[in-house]
Amino acid sequence: MMLDAMQLRLTFPPSANRMYRNIGPKRTIMSKVYRDWKALNSQSIVVRKGFRLPSIVEVELALTPPDKRKRDLDNYIKPVLDVLEQSGALENDNMVKRLNVFWKKENKQLAGVFCTIKECLPTN
Repeated sequence: MMLDAMQLRLTFPPSANRMYRNIGPKRTIMSKVYRDWKALNSQSIVVRKGFRLPSIVEVELALTPPDKRKRDLDNYIKPVLDVLEQSGALENDNMVKRLNVFWKKENKQLAGVFCTIKECLPTN
């Protein structure tokens, strides 16, 4: 059965700048903040059995920040795509051929990411 669209809600992700930390001159590890966020959100994503993603998908990410701090929108794409892949919502993030990412108004109570994954239709 082909999936029309999958919609998911995630907690607000850490910035890509906070995903990893350097330990000494030659070692980089995943930060605790990122590990904890991935674990929490991977467990909350349940992909229904029988649903099959198309080979190419379009992903929409609507981010609601918790406050009015200035943030770079592109720093929140990588952590979200990684958790979608780790949870099985995406087989691989290289399936994403179109990406629409935008900010919503800040709201501490509703902070998070609303993700929609659907088939990517050809544009030509």
